[in-house]
Amino acid sequence: MKKALRLKLARLLRDAVADARKLEKTPGFELDMDHFCRPRDTGCLVCLGGAYAILHLKQRVTQVHMWSVHAQLMSSAVDQLRLGCVLGAAEYLSPGADHFPDRQTRRAARIIEESSRHRLSLGRASWSAYLKAARVLES
Repeated sequence: MKKALRLKLARLLRDAVADARKLEKTPGFELDMDHFCRPRDTGCLVCLGGAYAILHLKQRVTQVHMWSVHAQLMSSAVDQLRLGCVLGAAEYLSPGADHFPDRQTRRAARIIEESSRHRLSLGRASWSAYLKAARVLES
């Protein structure tokens, strides 16, 4: 995979983690990796990709189908990264290009997948694992 694309993925991952950590502390929001953004009477359920779309891309707290196409694509890329599917995320950022895994993309995916296995109830890896994966993608 080209380094420029790895750098975009690393930045996306870092921004998404920062946004999710911020929303995690915001009253009315609850992290739930099963929903991009699900408004409810008591607040909003939001996943890693939804947090990125709301805070970074300035999308309204509403159902995902109401977001811009760009926000839907970017939040889907974040969701792929959440699962450790680095090549899947790359496809959202650069559709149709040949994305061949290199040492860094395989290692980043492995870091996320290994952390996720130990945190199944949360549906995500640890924040530190995502940041470590971002550093690997940048190398």
